[in-house]
Amino acid sequence: MTPTFGILFYVKKTKVLTNGLYPVYLRITVNGERTEIATKRSIPHSKWIPGQQKYKGTTEDARQFNAYLESMRNQVFTIYRKLSAADNLVTPTAIKNELLGVNNNSITLKGLFDYYMNNKRSLQDVQFRLANFLGCLFTLKVSFVIYHV
Repeated sequence: MTPTFGILFYVKKTKVLTNGLYPVYLRITVNGERTEIATKRSIPHSKWIPGQQKYKGTTEDARQFNAYLESMRNQVFTIYRKLSAADNLVTPTAIKNELLGVNNNSITLKGLFDYYMNNKRSLQDVQFRLANFLGCLFTLKVSFVIYHV
């Protein structure tokens, strides 16, 4: 079964900025599941064409604004195709994370500690000092407490 996929740009009417402009958001929908991303662009409500999802007019501002939205649309389509071709699970969150550059493979302190402990234990030639082990455990506990408090 082919997943359904949709992209929608819209003006968020409930969030009026202090300068009177309205922010434009991008909604990505895959199989009925959706996520929203702020485009970091704002527009007067009267200049937005909802059906065409673009800035009304032919001014230089309108052209740049519409080119930016089209660029975002192309990036999302490219990411969608890449995830589909790699047989990855295609979700709106996965597309959003890829678009925003969020790396799910980031190294955490616990992951680094586990890596260190596994490598130390696997090396039979190197003496493993108890003080070193206890120091690592203390560091892990302190950083965990500081992070979660």
